[in-house]
Amino acid sequence: MEADRIQRENVQKIAGLQVRGAEAVSRTQQAQGVVDEFNALRQQYGITLTGQKGTISVNDAGRIETSFDYYGGGDVVGFKKALLKEFGTDAIGRVFGATNTRVGNAEARAERLRQQIRELGGIPAFAQGGTHRGGLARVGENDIELVAPSRIYNPADTKAMLDNRAVVKELRELRKEVAELRKDKHRADFQKIRETQEIKRLAQKQDVVGVKIQEEQA
Repeated sequence: MEADRIQRENVQKIAGLQVRGAEAVSRTQQAQGVVDEFNALRQQYGITLTGQKGTISVNDAGRIETSFDYYGGGDVVGFKKALLKEFGTDAIGRVFGATNTRVGNAEARAERLRQQIRELGGIPAFAQGGTHRGGLARVGENDIELVAPSRIYNPADTKAMLDNRAVVKELRELRKEVAELRKDKHRADFQKIRETQEIKRLAQKQDVVGVKIQEEQA
């Protein structure tokens, strides 16, 4: 009876830890939202990134990486005011640094919760994505699998990475352009044939009347 009671308590504890772990994992994915908001404000105020690659991205570890020296162009004053309103500061480097720190803290918390689950005899759940040091884990549809040290992406992230609608759109536009070029070529070829036939007709007429006929200038 006592063993059953302990087991039930452990099951309840594990369930609670899984929920808290899922919340911690969701916080490890906040960097992309910060980058998206920053880029949206850049576009709104016409701001460009200058120097290095001129980019801001999120790496595989979920951290924000910057590759620019400074930003400018457009409405810089309005942009800084928007940054202050959105992030509480117009020093965007601090925002990125604070975000990366929060991601690191969330990952550490998630790992501590995973360890607690293992100590209670459970298996950590990773259905929402995150990082994993290796070992048994619940992934995908919560099936138990042996996972090597890796970053696990949730369904939403995976769908976004595999989304090729933009590529398909570009291909369709390219096909339209190719089709128009073919039509132009066919028209040009037809016009050339007509001009060749007209030259031949004039040459034959010259042979008949013995007078050279001046061709009209194109």
